[in-house]
Amino acid sequence: VTWTAELYRIYGLTPGVEDTSLGDYLSRIHPDDRERVRGLIKATCGDAERFDSEHRIVRPDGTIRLVQGRGIKIRDADGRMTGMIGTSHDITERMELEARLAHQATHDPLTGLPNRALFLDRLGQAVAHARRDGAPCAVLFLDLDRFKEVNDSLGHAAGDALLVAVAGRLRAALREVDTLARLGGDEF
Repeated sequence: VTWTAELYRIYGLTPGVEDTSLGDYLSRIHPDDRERVRGLIKATCGDAERFDSEHRIVRPDGTIRLVQGRGIKIRDADGRMTGMIGTSHDITERMELEARLAHQATHDPLTGLPNRALFLDRLGQAVAHARRDGAPCAVLFLDLDRFKEVNDSLGHAAGDALLVAVAGRLRAALREVDTLARLGGDEF
């Protein structure tokens, strides 16, 4: 197995120092992902022409990175498999960014609560569940009276602090299965 300088960098290894065998490569894959990746490589050595996998690796310092690995068979002139060539890309930052963007699309940036869109989705699920199982479903709409006066007299920072405090108190009063959302402004 031949590693490029980039692969050494992704895996947090020093070129020429660590072993680069297939077994060593597999040993650096997160234990929960290892058998799946081993199976993909084995399948590519068999009937499959290629593999594509997103899996975690564990670097020597203990950090876990998400890697996209791709491989394809190399064949000789007679069509016999003579090897495999592949690439690995560290996609950790991309996946973290996608997760942050998905969270921002469904959560209020001030309180961290679900926003109107996520609330409506969860409400639809709760209503469907209630219809299916004959279970009750309830919605409580809360609007803070004279909230505008807080913003006007004490400033928006005080208004924001009030919204965060109210969200915290409401959250503490609910069960894990309940949904608390900020619908906008001073509406929960």
